[in-house]
Amino acid sequence: MKAFRLYSVLSRNGVAEIEELREYLAEDMVRGLVDQFAKEVDCTVFPAGDKLYLVPLAVSSPYHVKNATIKKEFLGARARNIDLYMMYMAIIVLFGEFYDSFHTYEMTRDFIIMGDWLQGLDQRI
Repeated sequence: MKAFRLYSVLSRNGVAEIEELREYLAEDMVRGLVDQFAKEVDCTVFPAGDKLYLVPLAVSSPYHVKNATIKKEFLGARARNIDLYMMYMAIIVLFGEFYDSFHTYEMTRDFIIMGDWLQGLDQRI
């Protein structure tokens, strides 16, 4: 039941908070069942910082969003592929800015101001 409750939170929100993360990491049986549930819908579960995330692995996953949908619904009708790729780059840089480098799993900050994020993005462009 613990595993099912945790999976329900993940499938509903895509993310679980620190209490659920502790439960996931502490109990092998819960972790195994949650991972099995996620695998059934072509997703993976991974901890990052103080949260636990459910991420789709395949296009057939019910949690997958197509590029065309993102362009149409979020970026506007005139969006092109370059706009989509810039969005992806900005998101990757945003996540990377919370870590000491792009090669570590340990978070080094909990908050980032817009200027720091834009400066990091500018360096990589």
